[in-house]
Amino acid sequence: MQAKQLVWGMAAVVCAAGITLGLAACSAKKQDASGTGAGASGADAGPGGLGTAASSGAGSSGGKGGLLVADEACGIGNAWAQLSPLNMFVMFDRSGSMEKDNKWSNATAALTSFFENPAAAELRVALRFFPHQEPTPGCTKDACDAVACSQPLVDLGPLTAASAPTDVQEGALVTAIKGSAPGGEGDGTPIFAALDGALRWASAFKSAHIDEKTVVVFVTDGKPNGCDEDFDHISALAADALASPGVTTYAIGLAGSSEAQMDQLAGAGGSMQGIFIDQSATAERELLSALDRIRGANLSCDFSFPEPISADRPIDPDVISVSFINGPGTAPVMLDRVTQQSGCGASNAWYYDVPQKPTRIFLCPTACDAVRAEQNAGLQILLGCATGTGRPLYCRDHPDDPSCSVQ
Repeated sequence: MQAKQLVWGMAAVVCAAGITLGLAACSAKKQDASGTGAGASGADAGPGGLGTAASSGAGSSGGKGGLLVADEACGIGNAWAQLSPLNMFVMFDRSGSMEKDNKWSNATAALTSFFENPAAAELRVALRFFPHQEPTPGCTKDACDAVACSQPLVDLGPLTAASAPTDVQEGALVTAIKGSAPGGEGDGTPIFAALDGALRWASAFKSAHIDEKTVVVFVTDGKPNGCDEDFDHISALAADALASPGVTTYAIGLAGSSEAQMDQLAGAGGSMQGIFIDQSATAERELLSALDRIRGANLSCDFSFPEPISADRPIDPDVISVSFINGPGTAPVMLDRVTQQSGCGASNAWYYDVPQKPTRIFLCPTACDAVRAEQNAGLQILLGCATGTGRPLYCRDHPDDPSCSVQ
């Protein structure tokens, strides 16, 4: 059996306050250009709080690969890659009903805080309001022009840890929010055209950047009013974009929207469940928290499953070990393997997208946070091939396993 080793270098992405990106967000305002952040790691716990090789449960990564070691692998290769960027298209309702019950002020305040958050550094955001004639006329209930709706008011760009005006993208987003107001364009809530436009943009971008995560965040306070109002047709747009090229849709419903419809849209779009924000005094905080959770859920460590060294020596996905390294000369720390994301919990672990025929490898949030907190972090991945003349450590210890037979 043969194995392939890859070491992926990762740039640290941390909050200015020293909290790593993940489900928890930094609450402080971004620092100016002179502000710095430091990755938090346990003083005695090893890199990123992962522990040392001796204490990390080495050999427990699951499958036959838990005991793979580099010097007993048949073939070794090396590659370096950055963490997958996250691209977010925010489609935001500005219909007349948003004027009621402080929904517009609460929602735009939350959106502004989200863009100003130092934890949003490295996130790429594009923004569009609907119904709206800017920047291209036609994103209204009368025209129902999905192509017009696909044109961002603020083009995609990266946020930084600095504050505006140093952070140019933050400045553009906040200026666009302050320059907009609810109402106009015949009101209505052209959800079909708006969502179709957002998904057209996201699908085109994803198709051109297949290794980057691209999501649509759809925020509305109403039910369909104008254009195609059949919600089965609306949710089918999200299902199609998820199936190919792999765009995830998040549905955030403010007071006045239908929870059932938001759940249907989220389910079709791959985010499982809608997020519903009522009109209570905590609405602004709840919306900000929802946006932070969406960002955190997508800023995972996501890597393409590597190709075999040669076409006649296919990889066996069960013969694999994944280790964290914190720069040259440091001892690797084995990561556990879980079958799917729901099994992550707080463990330092990883999982495949499709265990039977994987195309991507994901780190669980805890492990991803720890890796992102280290300047010189990387992964060591050993992959065994399904055929070959070599025998990894597992086969030495399990000579009767049929899968270890020399082909």
